[in-house]
Amino acid sequence: MKSKITIASTSFVLPKNSSWRALHAFGEISFADYGDYAGSLMRAAPDEIVVFIVFVQDLAKEPANREGSSEPDVRPILSLLERRAASAHEPTILAISSWSPRSVVSAAKHGDAASLMSRALWDSVDRMRDAHPSLLTIDLDRLLGVDGFAKTFDARNWYFAHCRLSQAGLAIVAKSIGEILDRRVNPRKKVLVLDCDNTLWGGVVGEEGWERVALGEEGIGAAYADFQRAAKRLAANGVLLALASKNDEGAVWEIFDRHASMVLGRDDLVAAKVNWTDKTVNLRELADELDVALDSFVFWDDSPFERAMVRAALPAVEVVDVPDDVTRWPQLLANLESLQAFAYTSEDRKKTDQYRSRATFSADLGKASNESDFLDSIKMVPRLHAIDADTLARAHQLVLKTNQFNLRSVRYSREQIAALAADPRNVCFLASLSDIYGDHGLVGLAICREVAARTAFLDTLLMSCRVLGRHFESWVLASLADKLRARGVRFLVAEHIPSDRNAMCAAMLAAHNFVPLTDARPELDAVAAAGQHAGARYIIDLDSAAIPNEVAWNVDDALENPRRTQGAVIGD
Repeated sequence: MKSKITIASTSFVLPKNSSWRALHAFGEISFADYGDYAGSLMRAAPDEIVVFIVFVQDLAKEPANREGSSEPDVRPILSLLERRAASAHEPTILAISSWSPRSVVSAAKHGDAASLMSRALWDSVDRMRDAHPSLLTIDLDRLLGVDGFAKTFDARNWYFAHCRLSQAGLAIVAKSIGEILDRRVNPRKKVLVLDCDNTLWGGVVGEEGWERVALGEEGIGAAYADFQRAAKRLAANGVLLALASKNDEGAVWEIFDRHASMVLGRDDLVAAKVNWTDKTVNLRELADELDVALDSFVFWDDSPFERAMVRAALPAVEVVDVPDDVTRWPQLLANLESLQAFAYTSEDRKKTDQYRSRATFSADLGKASNESDFLDSIKMVPRLHAIDADTLARAHQLVLKTNQFNLRSVRYSREQIAALAADPRNVCFLASLSDIYGDHGLVGLAICREVAARTAFLDTLLMSCRVLGRHFESWVLASLADKLRARGVRFLVAEHIPSDRNAMCAAMLAAHNFVPLTDARPELDAVAAAGQHAGARYIIDLDSAAIPNEVAWNVDDALENPRRTQGAVIGD
């Protein structure tokens, strides 16, 4: 079902303008009547997305408020926003422009009504945004200022159509709204793959030697160093960094190890392909090694030839059109939208270490002669966690990003997850895991709806690929079964909606004693209505079927779970 998106503005925004067409990909778009932005915000349903575009010029015509103060009154707008944000299940996107034409001389000593109102509005909105996760903001002054206000505002449009913006301005506003709507439903890219020569430093290290490449704190060398700093900041927020360079491997590692101005170190990288192999081959191998789909890759290379080769052979990879001017690179990389997220979790900041530990685990598991003994030996400690204000961002991240172990691949919004978790009829939780390889963080999510007498529907079951191979899914299912039995639930129905990456889920259900649901039963009609998709359905009788895989778990004493005994065994 498509989302409903209402766009309201203090000015007219030309609803039939071509700039808005791209937004129809995100839902059914409707525009509030000119002058009725307040009524539109009040009438919007909680499950509608609302975009509210505010031009402070429109609000600042009368600078004095009702008490006679010279301060402009922002309370009516704030009241509207507070009412909307408090009741909404879907985002409210507030876009604010405070620009107004002003003489340099007149502005040198006194602020005008628009600038005063803008400050008051932003101060209050910043606090409101912290209190209401569904409220998102766009600073239009920053975006429109890139191309210049003279180009993005249009006086003729204002006088003839009451539209503040030019065609260029409308296109920028629509694009910025589209970026936010896209990130709501599509996760950011996971992996940034970088070239080395003339990308991380200037020059060819194999020819010039590590001492003579352009890299430092002055001139063009400073631009390369700042580019590395931008990459390092992305890595700190969960982007995985990898190298794909046609080069002599020894020369590359020499500059990493010996050059004093290298910002990136070996420990900032999760993988490297430094060889003379075609880069399209190396990218495929990186995807296999990291177990990350190519559509999660961003490729940055100074060579137009290499970019064209990757773009042609691997269309799923995002290839950045790198400008010739290296001084533009740091800012371009730091603000690359495909690598940005609304918020960053503690798990994001551990991502590089977690992928390294996963590689070590896989290697050790491959050497083990007995899987069960090996898994017992790594001292796994699982734990359940409520979905609350502290964990909601991670739950949403898992819903957006998890592909391989994801039964139904339904991409709920943050607000929808919060509503599901708040419903007392549902059983919802996150699951974390630690072992001798490290703390893997919140890596599992279960959402189960009680839909009929003694019958529940497994709406969502997903798990990060970095903990696969440990039978953690068995522990999560056993924990879920315990909670459902405590509620008197006997039958658990699951649905597998196939995607191009989640084939393992069907085999997992069969291995855990779920059987195909082939007989029509009246009490399961509600189950069919619970899902928006039609997939293969399975059922398990919790009174008679056990969850398999007897692995010893060191269950945390603080676990919010009936299985509290140290060394509890799944399936007991």
